[in-house]
Amino acid sequence: MSSDILHRNALSEPPPHPFDRLLLNPPFGTLPSPPRSPAPLRGGKQAELLFLDLTLHSLKLGGRGAIILPSGVLFRQGQAYRLLRQSLVDQFRLTTVVNLPPKTFQQPGGRGGSGVATHLFVFGNGGQTEIVHFYDLTDLSLDNCESWHTSRAEIVTSGYDLSPNRYRPLPDPEPPRPVADIWAELQALEAEIAHTNAELQHMLTDLL
Repeated sequence: MSSDILHRNALSEPPPHPFDRLLLNPPFGTLPSPPRSPAPLRGGKQAELLFLDLTLHSLKLGGRGAIILPSGVLFRQGQAYRLLRQSLVDQFRLTTVVNLPPKTFQQPGGRGGSGVATHLFVFGNGGQTEIVHFYDLTDLSLDNCESWHTSRAEIVTSGYDLSPNRYRPLPDPEPPRPVADIWAELQALEAEIAHTNAELQHMLTDLL
């Protein structure tokens, strides 16, 4: 099987054809100037937004993509951020958002790489978002991985904010303690106070 490997600036020279599968770990940050692209990309000078928009444009119908992005893409309120989140939810099928462990891309000892917080987005081209599953891997242990989900309707109501904690379910409240247990605890506390007072009184009597 032959390989078809292209070495090019994908932002200024978009792929010649759409793809069935796309996996991206693009650079983050602000570019000196917006790229000159045949098809204008949303995102201005923000590299992560430009690559996200490029990914959306480059997926075949029925294709699936995954991209690692800085956490700010989840919630920042700039126009390009909001429009791309809305596209992910309304025009694509966003299925998964994974909170990656801290310093995933930082070298040991902090001598290089990036310490920015990141999330993995998984989505498909075809149909609207229905349910988005969130996974929290920040403690580096799959055994303790927290997961929950939310609906497209909740995301739309929240203004297309994709912050996982916005949709994290609240812990179940502790059941109220029986009144008899509280009364018994108060009686035991009163007895302890009375015993301590009696001992203090005895000590004062001996001193006098």
